[in-house]
Amino acid sequence: MQVKILLLVLNALSLLPLTEAWTFVWRNASDASFVEHSKSSMSCTKISNPKGKLFEYDSEEGPFEISLYGNSDCSGVAGGWASHFLSKNASAAINSFKVDSSASTTSSMTTTSSSTSTQPATSTTPTNTSSSGSGSGSETRLSGGSIAGIVIGVVAGVAIFGGNFIFHRSTSSGTFAKPSA
Repeated sequence: MQVKILLLVLNALSLLPLTEAWTFVWRNASDASFVEHSKSSMSCTKISNPKGKLFEYDSEEGPFEISLYGNSDCSGVAGGWASHFLSKNASAAINSFKVDSSASTTSSMTTTSSSTSTQPATSTTPTNTSSSGSGSGSETRLSGGSIAGIVIGVVAGVAIFGGNFIFHRSTSSGTFAKPSA
């Protein structure tokens, strides 16, 4: 009976939708880091990430894209944007950003930059915090939702295997029992 309840609970958990979210980390002139995180779009937000300071964006596989601006009101053309993952030292000050939900997402990282903007040119390669420019290697990261899905799948598989083992063992134990004298 307990195995059936466990299997029902695991089945119910597998039906829950995985939450999509995004994270943006930026640093001020004193190199203090600030984390912006949400499960939905964010309107224009004023920040102060100076030139040369590392900033990081991760859409966490959600349908979100970030736009970066040199001004404080997100007006005009964005100096850079990313729809997946971005980690780079700013080539110009970032004074505001906004995050929009995109109608369609791509499986690869996509970033652009404007050559006339005062914003940083964005890069699709993650960087080490000790470097002064973008790295030359690439990195594949799993989002929180992907990791949660893998964990739930493994737990469900182990529970199903264990439940079948216990069920078959308990039903076969009566067949081989010695008669009492």
